Amino acid sequence: MKCISEKMTQDNNRNHACFNGPFHYQMIIYKSLMFRIIEMIEDECVDKHTAKSNTIFKLHMAVHANQKESIQSLLDQGVDVNCPNSDGDTALSIAVRKEFLEIIEILLKNGANISSKDENCETIIHKSCRAGNRNIVMILLQQGANINMSNLYNETSLHIAVRNDHREITKLLLMSGSDINLPDMNGKTALYIATEENHEEIVEILLKYGAKTDIANNDNETAVHVACRMGNRNIIEALLDSEADVNILNRYEETPLDVAILNQSLTIVPLIISHIVLRIKMNRFIRSEIMKTIENNTEKMTSKKSVRRKLNIYKIVISKTVAYHITIY
Repeated sequence: MKCISEKMTQDNNRNHACFNGPFHYQMIIYKSLMFRIIEMIEDECVDKHTAKSNTIFKLHMAVHANQKESIQSLLDQGVDVNCPNSDGDTALSIAVRKEFLEIIEILLKNGANISSKDENCETIIHKSCRAGNRNIVMILLQQGANINMSNLYNETSLHIAVRNDHREITKLLLMSGSDINLPDMNGKTALYIATEENHEEIVEILLKYGAKTDIANNDNETAVHVACRMGNRNIIEALLDSEADVNILNRYEETPLDVAILNQSLTIVPLIISHIVLRIKMNRFIRSEIMKTIENNTEKMTSKKSVRRKLNIYKIVISKTVAYHITIY
């Protein structure tokens, strides 16, 4: 403000004599001075903003270039470590994307904020789980990153790691207390997403850590429905071994068996029916709709005679089991 004061003194000296004139001249000069003050304040603010932008630009460029000494020097000069650029990137988010571990540690030691969010409400842990570097995720977890924080789409770090098939990060998040059954904005859990993406190993990991198999999404569709639609036998077997419910109806009132039939999943249909037979033998509940599906759709299920013959055997087993053991509701 010193320079503004000096300029005002100069302008005031030039116009001092005029203030002794008629009133309307005094008002004109007064307004002129006020406009001049505003212009000078704006000029000084622009200069300061430009200087700040330049230092932030230098910091971000130093991160891009992996120049540790330059970064530390700029931070020692008081550059704001958390100031974003026009794209919303901070120095830390750039370092994470570049996978510069040493720079990440320098930035964290100098106060980089791991909880700040971008325009998609994503924090640095979301970005790290998408990038897939386990060491970076480990560093952020040690710094206390919130792994259950959701982004704009209600996705947690676990959802992102699972979708991108990052198995080691998925295990790390689960060991660190990630909520395994949280749904995203579409009601999809990590297990649903892993099934949808055909990530077999991650499905196994999630089931091992206790993921619930029967949580339905916004269409009332479970992971079993998805597996039947995708036709992935290994995932179906894993879900059924974990006691996934084959009775749940989706929004179209379809059971997993209906979905398998509609999608001509020839290896899945006998597998589902075999599971149904087992449930009946164990006196477990089976929907009457499922029994009708098996009764009425054997010919439609497959054109292969061997599979159709197997399905007919299942029908006989089911009918005898029902007759001698339980009542189907």
